Amino acid sequence: MCAFKKSNRNNTGTRALDEAYASIYDYHIMKNICKFFSINALLVVSVILFTACPNPVQITPIGYFLWEQEADGNITITGYNQSGPRSVIIPEQIEGRPVTFIGLKAFFDGRLTSVTIPNSVTLIGYGAFSSNQLTRVNIGNGVETIGEYGFSNNLLTSVAIPNSVINIAGGAFRHNRLTSVTIPDSVRSIGVGAFYDNQLTSLTIGSGVTTIEFATFANNQLRSITIPQNVTLIRANAFTNNQLSSITIGNDVILDSLFGDPPFENNFDVFYNNNNRRAGTYTWNGSIWSFEG
Repeated sequence: MCAFKKSNRNNTGTRALDEAYASIYDYHIMKNICKFFSINALLVVSVILFTACPNPVQITPIGYFLWEQEADGNITITGYNQSGPRSVIIPEQIEGRPVTFIGLKAFFDGRLTSVTIPNSVTLIGYGAFSSNQLTRVNIGNGVETIGEYGFSNNLLTSVAIPNSVINIAGGAFRHNRLTSVTIPDSVRSIGVGAFYDNQLTSLTIGSGVTTIEFATFANNQLRSITIPQNVTLIRANAFTNNQLSSITIGNDVILDSLFGDPPFENNFDVFYNNNNRRAGTYTWNGSIWSFEG
């Protein structure tokens, strides 16, 4: 009886071939595994980067702006082409020179819905953004003066006034929908009717203000107000047409009643003066005032 027996050479060659195929197989498996994890790692990194790094802010193209160079080399924006975007981001520089002023009525009646003002701007001129449809405004940290009627006749429900602002001129935010305003300590003056005819229910006045002008906060929805100790004079109609039932006020504040129009309603000035202008909280119960020092 005969039996077939493989030679040692053949066995050795087969094993070597099998090992070679196994190595190749293992290589492709590992290659695919690495590729799989590399792709997924790249995907994860991409998601992280996309989440952490949102799209860069798109400055409104310079071609939409009208501007002029002042004697000091700085730039004043004087106008805006209404064919441009309604959401405007003003550039910090034009042709390498800083944009420092927003000129008289530069964006007046331009149908704008939002505006971002760069930190380079120090002055917002008369009526600069008046009579638009603004619902959002970002005022840069370099602005020192907000000119008369600067943002009047818009749809603003909130505004952050930066600590750089020193002067808020007359009518600056009149005829909007502001519900809350904080006047920073940097502000030294607030002009006539600056916040007239809004929807204010909350108001904080900073320590730099000494005079509250005529009709500054009239025609709002304030129920209580704290007048800081630094205020020494409140002009006529400053807080009329609100719903004030609580007034906290300092000593010896002069309540100016021009032509018989007092700063507050319900004869508060009479009660305050008869109470020797004492500091404290005055409460209106619907018919009389009471005092708590």
